[in-house]
Amino acid sequence: MLLELLKKGDPESEKKIGSSGVESFQVRIHPAYDSDLRSFYFVRGDGSMEDFCFIKCVDHIFPLTEKFQEQCVGPCSCHHEEDGEGGVTLGWLKFQSSTQMFSYFGSLNHLCPYESPITDPVIQTVVLALLKKGDPEWEKKVGSGGGLQSVQIRRPTVGSYPTYFVVRNDGSMVPFCFWTCIDNLIPLPNDYKNRCAAGAGLKSFRGAIRGASG
Repeated sequence: MLLELLKKGDPESEKKIGSSGVESFQVRIHPAYDSDLRSFYFVRGDGSMEDFCFIKCVDHIFPLTEKFQEQCVGPCSCHHEEDGEGGVTLGWLKFQSSTQMFSYFGSLNHLCPYESPITDPVIQTVVLALLKKGDPEWEKKVGSGGGLQSVQIRRPTVGSYPTYFVVRNDGSMVPFCFWTCIDNLIPLPNDYKNRCAAGAGLKSFRGAIRGASG
């Protein structure tokens, strides 16, 4: 049923599926988003996977009312074109406030394995979108070596607090500060900025990371 929906409802389904075909479908919960939003994924025969928006597919086959379309708020590929009024869209996710972004990216420091590439497609897309939109030196960080290989969370030195790094295709790594990127998009409250700038790190914000909702 899902395969038929994908083929009939997505004009680019053949291109997305590729020559290896569809092996299975999954419903995945994003591990770091502050809710239980889910997204459909199809798994190709070669093991790679890609998300798709079932509401968008249904709407293509049989147009939905605006009320139903507005309910399509999950982390899927049809929601990362432009920022809307009153929030910032990063990859598949939309954030309504700087503290909500802080809660999300702070939680990744505890959920993602250190010293390893972030492989979750949702997390990877959202982190890269934050860097592209929030860091004025984004192009400099990417460098001229042919783009990025991965995003990682690493400890710069033994005992230091985890930091985001982008890994270039030539193997070199550059750190970036997620909270300054957030502050460039939507200004953070002064107490957040002051404590981060003073080196307090996210330990001072454990309650905020668990409970911030904007």
